Amino acid sequence: MEILETNPPHFHTRAEHWDPIPPKEPNTPKSFPKRYKLLSGSDIANEPLKEWAVKGVFPTQGISAVYGPSGSGKSFLCIELAAAIQEGKPFFDLKTKQTDVIIIGLEGESGYKVRYDAWKNINLRDIPFKTVLRQSFNVTIDKDVADLAEAVPKGSVVIIDTMNQSAPTIDENASKDMGSVIRGLKQLQTLTKGLVIIVHHTGKNETRGLRGHSSLHAAMDAEIEVQGDPESPKKSFKTTKVKDGAAGKSFPFELIPIDLDEDEDGEPITSCYVKPTPSVELRKTTTGTLGENQKIAMDVIDELLKANGDLAEGGDGWRLIYAEVREAIADRLTQVDKKRRSSRSKEALTGLINNGYYRHEGDFLLPGLTDRSQLSKGDRSVGQNGGEDLPNL
Repeated sequence: MEILETNPPHFHTRAEHWDPIPPKEPNTPKSFPKRYKLLSGSDIANEPLKEWAVKGVFPTQGISAVYGPSGSGKSFLCIELAAAIQEGKPFFDLKTKQTDVIIIGLEGESGYKVRYDAWKNINLRDIPFKTVLRQSFNVTIDKDVADLAEAVPKGSVVIIDTMNQSAPTIDENASKDMGSVIRGLKQLQTLTKGLVIIVHHTGKNETRGLRGHSSLHAAMDAEIEVQGDPESPKKSFKTTKVKDGAAGKSFPFELIPIDLDEDEDGEPITSCYVKPTPSVELRKTTTGTLGENQKIAMDVIDELLKANGDLAEGGDGWRLIYAEVREAIADRLTQVDKKRRSSRSKEALTGLINNGYYRHEGDFLLPGLTDRSQLSKGDRSVGQNGGEDLPNL
């Protein structure tokens, strides 16, 4: 019998089993992100503007210096600077951006208590910033820098008083040694993402600026120089370097002695506080005359000062409680409708403040920068504008 195969065997040829090897692709290097980004003019135009801790002087980020000879008042000025930034209040009429401030007190540690007591006595409140005292810190030691950065809030201003005491073993004139200081300052600034300010001295030749190797000056984003005879209360500081700003501005001040308490021998414990003083650049004058309400307001202020024994004509260094002054002025405005006396008192006082005769800081009314000798007695009567007050500029 013949057997028929329904599925005859199929013989595969060699070609049917051959899988061709695909051709090799050309060797192409892997793509990695480019390290450098090229910015166009429009990219640069859209960059954020520089931010200032003290407008036009100290940036919010970087490393800067306050320097001057011994006895010039550097530490006292830094206390005033620290308080202004911590509270977001003007520093010598310069706007500040509020942020945390920490002073690293490494020189004259025992003197900080009386300096702070003097500030508290004048401002009637505790110092608002924080301080590191009686703890060693060396800016050239990585662990010290890292540990300090860990304790400091991000974005803070750190004031190191002084640079010499933060690197006591270096040769300030040696490039290598100064390089280690600069590296430590930059490391601290990077970790804190804020501003680091060193307090430093001038050398024997004070006209050459910061003491030590020139690389220190080159590394600074800003510098202010404090000047003044140690035997005189009259001091000043000026901006000697401001990246992206204008250097050369001068700001005079006085270090006013103040008795705080008595020691165990009954002798007075004294310190000083900083009092800004008018300069030719800052002194304002007015082309108008005082209106009736402003004349009354000024008379009321003079009477309050005389009652406290604080006024010599044209004198300064006093302070009054602002709310009490406003109330006293309102009580004197008897020619004004009773319901409007409070608002008229505020308007008159604001006009005098905005024209520079007084300053309003916190709860206090303080002397301004306008020279009151510019006003004659006639000017302090009804003004030539028909009795209207000077405008609130």
